[in-house]
Amino acid sequence: MTYRYMIFDPIDFRGGSKVAVETIFNEFPEENKQTLVLSNDPLSWNSSCFVRQSFWFPDALVKSVHGIPFLLKHMIYAMCILWSLIRNPSVKVVIATSGPGIDLGLYFAKWALAPFKRIKLIQMIQGPVAESGLSAKCMAHADKVFYLENTRSDLQRLNEKLGQAMCIKQNDKYQLLKNGLAAALWPSQSKHAHTRIFWAASNLKWKGMDLLLDALREINYPQVSVEADICFIRADNQGMPVSEVNQPIQGVNWHEMPDNLDEIRQNANIFISTSTREPFGLSILEAMAAGLCVLIPSDGAYWDQRLEHGVNCIKYTPGDSACLRDTIQDLLNNSTKIKTIGLGAKEKADDYRACRRYNNVHQQLRLEATNAV
Repeated sequence: MTYRYMIFDPIDFRGGSKVAVETIFNEFPEENKQTLVLSNDPLSWNSSCFVRQSFWFPDALVKSVHGIPFLLKHMIYAMCILWSLIRNPSVKVVIATSGPGIDLGLYFAKWALAPFKRIKLIQMIQGPVAESGLSAKCMAHADKVFYLENTRSDLQRLNEKLGQAMCIKQNDKYQLLKNGLAAALWPSQSKHAHTRIFWAASNLKWKGMDLLLDALREINYPQVSVEADICFIRADNQGMPVSEVNQPIQGVNWHEMPDNLDEIRQNANIFISTSTREPFGLSILEAMAAGLCVLIPSDGAYWDQRLEHGVNCIKYTPGDSACLRDTIQDLLNNSTKIKTIGLGAKEKADDYRACRRYNNVHQQLRLEATNAV
């Protein structure tokens, strides 16, 4: 089989970045059968259209985030990528799914291959980008960059580091990534049978699981009773701080990567986001589409700028567990408000249909594959 595209994925859990890239290709049916996924965790890709390949990697280097071990880790990634590209010479475009600091091995591979073959490298920026000279050089060698709006300032600083004080917004190389949900995966609607909280993210510290747990511990039991489902992805091998999971807390039910996530969400009516300045927040959008009443921090992040307090969301003070606790308690005996906010969120979510949001990405993928030498 011949492939036009290769997706490189060094992350060993299924997070929002993978879901977004998978959705892009699922909405790109004439091309996705020509796509090879080279992944550190191939089972975390759900699409049956992809051909998935794993690669060997030493466990001792998985958590390396700086210095020589970090560079060695990405050099090993590069060798795995080069071997795959040599075995699949028809590949024209490679897609980096996260950011230059995570996808560095792909840039090493492109540089090594340059004297023999030119491939197009498309970088997806779906999270904060560290301000480093190495990341800046990577961005200079990307052929096309799709970035979430809240990461624009990071990219601007990287360009300034290279002495290229350009306006990212007006540069054809950089294009806005507008995430959306596929119609086939549209969430089931909340039953609103009774008050129940839903939370879904990885246990990386910055996702804020601890904030929610602190708020739930402070709920005024037994006068107030609340049930909460915490669905989490274990990210203990990423070399980043993580929160402790499966803590025994009254009313809290723990679910590690549940197969019935949609059903669990359907049985809830309140969704709480606790992430620190979430670049997008796919789980927030999914909860909105399901008609849940969404609680988000008023932190200036993507959804804080687009949702209106009391209309299609409830906002609380970032990092303040007491404020979050009070917000939860105010909602517990107000099912009418929960439903009203949920309906407003559902209406807003309808603007985020993947078939419309990813048109520019599809056009550029075709163009880059056609122009690759």
